[in-house]
Amino acid sequence: MLEKKMYTPEDVNAIIQNIALGVSSSSGDEFFEKLVHHLWKLYRMKYIFVGLLDEKEETVGTLKFCIDGETTANFSYPLEGTPCKSAIGRENCVYQNNVKEAFPQDVFVQEHNIQSYIGIRLFDSLKKGIGLIACLDSAEIDSTLMMRPTMEIFASRASAEIKRMQAERDLEKRVLERTKELEEALEQIKEQSHKQLLETEKMASLGAMVAGFTHDLNTPIGLSITGVSYIQSENKRLAKEIEKGTLSKNSLQDYLENGTKMIDTMAKGLDHAKELVRSFKLISIDQHLDDEKSIYLRNYLDDILLSLHFKLKHTNISILNKIPISLEIKAHAGMFFQIFENLIMNSIVHAFDEQEEGRIEIDANYDNGLLNINYKDNGKGMDKEIMEQMFDQFYTTKKERGSSGLGMYIVYDLVVNQSGGNIEVNSERGKGSEFTIKMKI
Repeated sequence: MLEKKMYTPEDVNAIIQNIALGVSSSSGDEFFEKLVHHLWKLYRMKYIFVGLLDEKEETVGTLKFCIDGETTANFSYPLEGTPCKSAIGRENCVYQNNVKEAFPQDVFVQEHNIQSYIGIRLFDSLKKGIGLIACLDSAEIDSTLMMRPTMEIFASRASAEIKRMQAERDLEKRVLERTKELEEALEQIKEQSHKQLLETEKMASLGAMVAGFTHDLNTPIGLSITGVSYIQSENKRLAKEIEKGTLSKNSLQDYLENGTKMIDTMAKGLDHAKELVRSFKLISIDQHLDDEKSIYLRNYLDDILLSLHFKLKHTNISILNKIPISLEIKAHAGMFFQIFENLIMNSIVHAFDEQEEGRIEIDANYDNGLLNINYKDNGKGMDKEIMEQMFDQFYTTKKERGSSGLGMYIVYDLVVNQSGGNIEVNSERGKGSEFTIKMKI
């Protein structure tokens, strides 16, 4: 079962770091699957699961459950009369043997002849139990000396992941509720002014961008939480060795090497988070400014693509920014976010099927006060009937995918009505689409 005698403390530290790095870039279901699998590889206990507490029903539902390293169907079970209730109530619960005799009412324990058990509580920001990580086996455990602190490290990370998932579900619920409200309101405001319609669509787009920005920050934040937990644990271990006078040169070198690797990983994640915040701040502020400003269009498009990462990362579409790096213009920057975002989303929704590979190319040049933008994709293209209606208000062929029919209408309005330019589309079925935009800047 548990191959503990095969590991030195240095081996266990290396394994802990590998597990931390292995799960730090994951989230949600993938994170919990990797976590239970890595714990099984480390402890070789037959049953390992992560469970979430349902206080109202007084049950625990497994988020991920594995038997001999293989994940299997999740289940829910009552807490009364189980060691899991003790674990959630008092931070941890450890039985090296005789679990079956200690919990005669626990059906799972009885049916699977469980003899050993270790459960570590998961907790919220108020240190209240919200679930647990548990390892069970039909054989006895000789010692839990290395198991408990190791599991406590990953219990902290698992607790943070559950809180992140709950926050994300709450955010998604609010976004869905808000989206439903906007859809209902849309039917009532069809006859309202042109300016009100554009403002409503702009705010809906900004709301989606906020949701995507929040989601994309979770990975570097989760990585940092894991790294901090690991370094805190190592600091405690090092302090104890110093106090006992057992600190060796090798132990200190391992600490410095492993700590440096973890810090480097955290730094890269936080640099990515910093870039996300910078891009979000730039784009979101521009949506509310009417003043013209000088921008390098290639760099600004890069910022727009970064702010749309949450939408783009679920596709197999590559976007090539071919705008010259030296192209500088003075204009209302927020207008270009709306133009490029709506063109890109139009391609994602209409030009390509879900998960279909595709390519988008964007180029531009400036000549005698006229900005020329060329946008093309290699998607499925469209026929003459669609091209004649695509800039009409509320016209869409994909209402079932949430399209409001305002995206290309907004592009047309910004280019033609507000900038005095023109936009042309050239497309054939099976040959992609190309948009040529000319704007007086």
